[in-house]
Amino acid sequence: MRPGGVMAGIPMSRTATRRGSVPLGISSAERGGATGSRTRAVAREEADDQQLTKRQVPLYYGHKPSGGRSHWKEDYVDGSYRPLWPFGFGRSYTTFDVADLGLDRRELAADGEVGISVNVINTGQRAGDEVVQLYVRDVEASVSRPFLELRGFARVTLEPGERRSVTFRLAADALAFTGVDGRLRLEPGAFEVRLGTSSADLPLAARLELTGDVVVPFERTRYFTTVEVR
Repeated sequence: MRPGGVMAGIPMSRTATRRGSVPLGISSAERGGATGSRTRAVAREEADDQQLTKRQVPLYYGHKPSGGRSHWKEDYVDGSYRPLWPFGFGRSYTTFDVADLGLDRRELAADGEVGISVNVINTGQRAGDEVVQLYVRDVEASVSRPFLELRGFARVTLEPGERRSVTFRLAADALAFTGVDGRLRLEPGAFEVRLGTSSADLPLAARLELTGDVVVPFERTRYFTTVEVR
């Protein structure tokens, strides 16, 4: 790309492009008739900064089961549709492992809660922090539900070789959703519980069954998942 040039179309490779090699990069999709003039205006405004503007196609970890792609069909020809840094991702000077997922019950009533525990281990040579994340997925809802929903997290500080236990108290309230009639509802059925360190790194999974009848309208009394670290 020549200095001051503009690229429109599919995104440039995020890993191959080095800072300083391109003064300005602009990626656009779903372009309309006025894109040309608008793109030139942006380029003129930003060209003096001589900074590479990196852009990533917006992807949401909580997409519907049929979504989650930049292109509806498959990867781009020259790159993956997957985000470079998934939701919840973080780096550290050490390494961690999560293991020993446990549920204190496999069936949950509409007014109950379930304890979900996991062990976090610092497997590296330095002290560090890890953020353990709890996600759920509604497998049998009457409407299309997100592929993943964050329902709890805990930051844990660990010395090298140290192990700590994290317990989430997930209430049935956290499984309610808005139905097609616009009212909050709680539906019995199967849910998938997943734990890990990001939305793309969830090695532990278990099934949970919500029992009882459909409750409409449902009145939520608990909005947050409590966490205990031992």
